Amino acid sequence: MDDEFYIKDVDDMLPKRIKELRKKEGLSQEELAKLLNVSRPTVSQMENGTRKVSLSDMVRLANIFNVSIEEIMQEKPIKDNGLMQEMFGQNSFWLFDDKGKKSAKSSKRKKKFEFPEIDKDKYKDILLYVLNKAGAWPNIGEAFLYKILYFIDFDFYAKYRDYLIGETYVKHNNGPVPLKFKNIIKEMIDDKNIIKLDNKYFSFPQTKYLPLKNPDLSKFKANETELIDGVLYKMSGMSLEEAVEYSKSHAHCNNTEINKKISYEPGQV
Repeated sequence: MDDEFYIKDVDDMLPKRIKELRKKEGLSQEELAKLLNVSRPTVSQMENGTRKVSLSDMVRLANIFNVSIEEIMQEKPIKDNGLMQEMFGQNSFWLFDDKGKKSAKSSKRKKKFEFPEIDKDKYKDILLYVLNKAGAWPNIGEAFLYKILYFIDFDFYAKYRDYLIGETYVKHNNGPVPLKFKNIIKEMIDDKNIIKLDNKYFSFPQTKYLPLKNPDLSKFKANETELIDGVLYKMSGMSLEEAVEYSKSHAHCNNTEINKKISYEPGQV
């Protein structure tokens, strides 16, 4: 990346500030790396000052920590050649003209996170895709499916800053639970797209769903199926108890109170 795309003259304070904000959010280096879609050593290098921090890094960090750019830099002025204003808009930075005079001030606003509207057809296609791949696995009952959907949504958002399903999840004692799942499943049963089976798994009651049709793969992008396959692979060997604990330890769920909605952005509800 060209030098002009990197934050200049703030290298001495950035590492310390990034580390402070990460700890304030209760995130490990590994968890922050996942949200930034970088490796843990990269986060470590950011925090010890051995890696330059780019403008795109700063924007993502500001989104994750729910702060403005100048808060990350402790409001130290940045000289701007017009690039930052053009790329990100005036309300993200302290802006300076070519003579170093302040031309606009960022407005510090912490917005309440707005949960997205789901695309019901997309939701159904993703469920069909998951159930065709994993519905017959003995460990995949309804409760396990909740955790799979959670990680599909949150991993996709962390990586692409966009919603795949956009489901709303509430933290219960057994981890995240999707709010709109039951209605979607009922419609799919009524439309004869899936069947519901009351089963037992190691003598415990288990509700399973099996697909009666294939998903329309033409509606999926390559990065979507790749991410879903990655989540299924990651969770394929887990028991329900392991999946529950894994989801509860996830930063977004872990930082949410019981019976509250889990925000896709850390620190926002």
